[in-house]
Amino acid sequence: METRIFLPGQLQEAGRLIRSGGLVAFPTETVYGLGGNAFLHDSARAIYAAKGRPSDNPLIVHIPSLDRMSQVCGGVDPVSQILAEALWPGPLTLILPKSPSIPGSVTGGLATVGVRIPDDPTAMELLRFADVPVAAPSANTSGRPSPTAFWMVQRDLSGRIDGIVKGPDTRIGLESTILRVDQGSVFILRPGAIGIEQIRQVLDEAGMSAIPLYSPMEGTAEHPEGTDAAHHQVPGSRYRHYSPSIRVRRFSDGASLTALLQDELNENPDLRFAILTTQRFSTLPLDGQSQRVVVYADLDHYARQLYKDMVQLESEDYQLIILHYPSSTVFSPQEGGIRSALQDRIRRACGDE
Repeated sequence: METRIFLPGQLQEAGRLIRSGGLVAFPTETVYGLGGNAFLHDSARAIYAAKGRPSDNPLIVHIPSLDRMSQVCGGVDPVSQILAEALWPGPLTLILPKSPSIPGSVTGGLATVGVRIPDDPTAMELLRFADVPVAAPSANTSGRPSPTAFWMVQRDLSGRIDGIVKGPDTRIGLESTILRVDQGSVFILRPGAIGIEQIRQVLDEAGMSAIPLYSPMEGTAEHPEGTDAAHHQVPGSRYRHYSPSIRVRRFSDGASLTALLQDELNENPDLRFAILTTQRFSTLPLDGQSQRVVVYADLDHYARQLYKDMVQLESEDYQLIILHYPSSTVFSPQEGGIRSALQDRIRRACGDE
C-alpha cells in the first residue's frame, strides 16, 4: 500500500479519505493518532490490523465539538458534562455509554466508548473536514512508544495505512487522561496531563466537592469493579505498552541509579546505555563513548521527549535505557498530572504493572 503524505493545506482531502473508510494518521496535542471513520466496522478492523492491536482493546473516538457527542454517546451524566465543558478541548477522555451508531468493534465489545475533543488546530480542522466521529488510537505498532513526531509514524506505519498528515511534534507527548463517572464517583483510569487536582478544582467550582474522586496513581482507591474490569475499559492498560525493543529500567534518585549502574556494568562492562533524567549527576561512571545522559529541563520537557528519545536510542543500537522515575510529590496541579502520567508510562515501559 502506498501511504500518502498530506500537508496542512490538504486536510480536506485527508478528511474525505477518513470519511470514505481510509486510515489517516494525524497529530494531536498528546500523540499522533491513527484515524478511521468511527461509524464503520471495517475502519475499526483496519485500524486493529495496521497496528497489530488486539481487537478487545477499545479505541478512543475524537469529535470536533460538544454538539457532536450525541453521535457517539447514548447519554451523558451531569458530572461528565461539566468536566467536558470545562476541560475540552484538551487531553481528557471520558468513558460514556456508547451510541448504537458506534459499532462494537470500535469499543472492544464494550457498551461504553471513550470520547474526547483534542486541543490541536490541525486535528480539529481534520475532524471538521471528516465530518464523522474519528476513532484514533496512537499511530504506532501496538505496544511500542506512541509517536510524537511525524517521522515516528512513518517509521512504524508507512506502507500499512492510507495517509499521514505531516504536522509538528506534539505539544504534550503523553496520552490523554482517561476518566469515568461510575456509581456516584469519579475514577481516573489512566493518568495524563490533566491531573486529579485540576479535576477536583472543576468539581469544586461546580458545587460538586462532595463527589469522591479516585486515582490509583495518586494513592487513592481503585475502580469498584476491580483492576481487571477497569483496565478492560482503558486503551493502553490491558497489554504491555510504551516499550521500545530494548531493555528499560528506572531509578528514583542518585543512590538507586548508582546501584543500578553497578549491577549492569558488573554484568556487562561494555554495555551501551543511556540515562534520561531531569537531574544532573557529577559522579557517574561514564566513558563518553557507549553511554549517554540526556537531562531534561523539567517534567513537561521530559514528557514531550520521552517517546522520541526512546525510539531514537533504539535506532542507534543502545542496549539499555535508564529512566528517571519522578517520585517527588511537590508539584503544581499541572505538573502533578504530568508526574503521574510519566510514572505510569515509565512503569509500563519497564514491564512493571
